[in-house]
Amino acid sequence: MKNIFITGSSGFIGFHLANHFLKNGYNVIGLDNLNDYYDVQLKRDRTNILKEFESFTFYQKNLSDKNALLEIFKENKIDIVVNL
Repeated sequence: MKNIFITGSSGFIGFHLANHFLKNGYNVIGLDNLNDYYDVQLKRDRTNILKEFESFTFYQKNLSDKNALLEIFKENKIDIVVNL
C-alpha cells in the first residue's frame, strides 16, 4: 500500500485529495500549519474528518520547518509527495 504525503491537507484541494486517496485504500500523511489565511475552524473540521480514517496521520507543522520535515520523513516511509 502506498504512503502519500500531502502538504496543505486541511485546505480545499488537499482535503479532497487526501479524502479520495483514503477512500481508495492508501495511507495518507497530512501536513498543515492551520494558519488563518481563511477559517481555521473549517480547516480543523476537515482534518477531523480525515482523522476518522485509521490510515491517516496528521502533523500540524509549518512546511518551512526543515527539522520537522526531516522528522516526518524519518517516521514514515513516503512513496509519493503532493506539495500543495
